[in-house]
Amino acid sequence: MLNAKKIRHPKIFFFAISILIALPAFYFFPFFLKREVPFQEFSIEGEKVLIVSDLHLENNKRDLSCIGEFLDKNDIGNLVIGGDLFDMKQNTELSDKLINTVKEMLGIRDGKTNRFFYVLSLHDHDPMFKKEKEEMKNGKEEINIVKGILRLNAKNNQSFYVLHGDYLAKDGGIPYLINRFGISLLYEKIVKKAIGAKNGDWAIMGHSHLPGIDYGSRVANTGSWLNRIVSASDTGILLTEGEDLYYKAELIKIPCEE
Repeated sequence: MLNAKKIRHPKIFFFAISILIALPAFYFFPFFLKREVPFQEFSIEGEKVLIVSDLHLENNKRDLSCIGEFLDKNDIGNLVIGGDLFDMKQNTELSDKLINTVKEMLGIRDGKTNRFFYVLSLHDHDPMFKKEKEEMKNGKEEINIVKGILRLNAKNNQSFYVLHGDYLAKDGGIPYLINRFGISLLYEKIVKKAIGAKNGDWAIMGHSHLPGIDYGSRVANTGSWLNRIVSASDTGILLTEGEDLYYKAELIKIPCEE
């Protein structure tokens, strides 16, 4: 019979194993290392708001001017990009020139939107941005760059939290698997709890590329605009104020050519 060799330094051995397990966990789930994410608040009263995300522009060969056309046709004055606007710009500084290029690609004409919000993803794809927020003017248009979480406040104590969704899991494949093969929008519900949003608040994000909306839990995913692994959904979340002055969230599909 063979005799098993004893581990000479079991504490060191198990410590090394723990480190090997922990390193990937910290990489894929940065929430464990940094839990505080800045919030930026803005007011919306009587205004329509369209929220889209995951356009991944450099590697997206599609004509996305349909987004600007949809804004014009439906008189929507506020556009929110919820992260992953770009695909490989994480080593590039965000600039006015880059923003103007985006507007051209999305068919957004000067003076046709009142406010343009760009919520950066926290880890990959989007350009570097050192400040927590930046407000710029482009003619009559107000451009707001948000690093963290955007909170849109309406009347009647309604709040809509918009973030990319990589607050808990860095890789979008993780929320995709959770939602695709587990419970629909489960990841979004977990993120909503993690950021401290109240039950009556909405949490709207992208990241997983799987569109959906849950009116009971008040969570939604905007879907994506890139055909890569998962087909583009060409969807977004539209916020509109009703006659009772309460805002409603709606998952919509925007007509766009392939």
